[in-house]
Amino acid sequence: MLLRTSYIYILFYIAFLSSHVASAQEYSNNIQSNYTIDIILSTKLTTQQKGRIKQLSSKYFFIPHSDSQQEVLLIDLFSKPKADSIYAAESRFIWNDIHDEYILGYQAKIKTSFHQYPIVSTPFPLIQIPNNFEEHTLFDDIIDNNESVNQHTKSLIHGENELFPVVFKIGNWIHKNIRYAKNDYEGVKRASVVYKSKSGDCDELSVLFLSMLRSAQIPSGLVSGSAKGEEDFEYHAWVEVYFEGVGWVPFDATSGGFGYLNNCHIKLNHHNSNPEMLLTQWEFYPHFGDVQIKPQKLPDVSAKIIEMKPHGITPFEINVHPFKNTIGINSYLPVVITSWNNTPYYTSNKIYIKDITGIDFIGDLKVLVDYAPYEKKELKLILKLNKTEQENIEYSSVLTVYDQFGELDTTPITFAPFGKRISLKKAREILNTLSTDFLPIQK
Repeated sequence: MLLRTSYIYILFYIAFLSSHVASAQEYSNNIQSNYTIDIILSTKLTTQQKGRIKQLSSKYFFIPHSDSQQEVLLIDLFSKPKADSIYAAESRFIWNDIHDEYILGYQAKIKTSFHQYPIVSTPFPLIQIPNNFEEHTLFDDIIDNNESVNQHTKSLIHGENELFPVVFKIGNWIHKNIRYAKNDYEGVKRASVVYKSKSGDCDELSVLFLSMLRSAQIPSGLVSGSAKGEEDFEYHAWVEVYFEGVGWVPFDATSGGFGYLNNCHIKLNHHNSNPEMLLTQWEFYPHFGDVQIKPQKLPDVSAKIIEMKPHGITPFEINVHPFKNTIGINSYLPVVITSWNNTPYYTSNKIYIKDITGIDFIGDLKVLVDYAPYEKKELKLILKLNKTEQENIEYSSVLTVYDQFGELDTTPITFAPFGKRISLKKAREILNTLSTDFLPIQK
């Protein structure tokens, strides 16, 4: 919010305060926290053709397990009609009688937490792929091998010799260029179709991600799970990439989480392909009978956050450097934002620039950045005051920059009649030469 010094004092104060309240709300909405989540998943099996049956056995595969990011605090299996036997260790239900429909599922309490994957130097191209991961480099009918996709992947990663930047570049291109759209299509579109149409849902963005990774011979898998959307938790899919010495590392091209997950993600299973995922949601078979059962395509998901705690991890440092804090009314203000990775690992970060009413920005207000260990990156913006009512009035505000881990920096900016005049051409020249190297990187 812009402040005009011609206002009386009390209005000035209220406008200033409301600007900071709005900023705090926007800031808190984007900060990662640790969560405790209650989740219920259920699936319906419908009897299509009745016949003789001695026993129906069904095993559930969409089920959470504890790992580096999530801890399963408790899990209770349920069924309707009540199963004659439930084997919790393998998530298996057994009925001895035939029914019109069967419902099976579970209620779980899961604690999620931020995990820093210790990714160090991993040379690319990969010299050798372990035999047990070869299936994670193969194509299929959905993760298809397409020449246009392959050539585009090569152009994106040309010259890169580290695995993490390669995976980041591919995922970030998908995040920026493939429009997310919920798909009513019966089934998942092939990767080449998604690439051509430039749109898809989370499954399809992940399928294209896998196709591009595998064209570069990078072992990668598909994850099925649940994540919180704008309102509720929904079914979600993302990708994992194998890093030697680290294991499977998550990359979500839909939400833009590369090398980590937003803690509203719940992992339910890992698959080497999309067809394999669809086949292993569950298995069921009748013993000594000819009954036919039709399964529900995807589980029903219901989840809510019951506890939220900031994790207090701030791997990055951010600083805002305007060329000047005060410039002329009709001027362009060059700004450099520096961010440091303070960890010894390859990682990425989301940086947000708070929109200011009355200010035009030349540059992105949300940026995904990848980092080598202890690397510093610079982001560059140009600010311009909107058309003013009067040129003899001073306009003031605060430029706020923050990231998803809670790091924040602010600086006052003023457009004043007496300020230095800077043209757009001059602002761009300044950005090309403006250096922030006077700020040392702390290791």
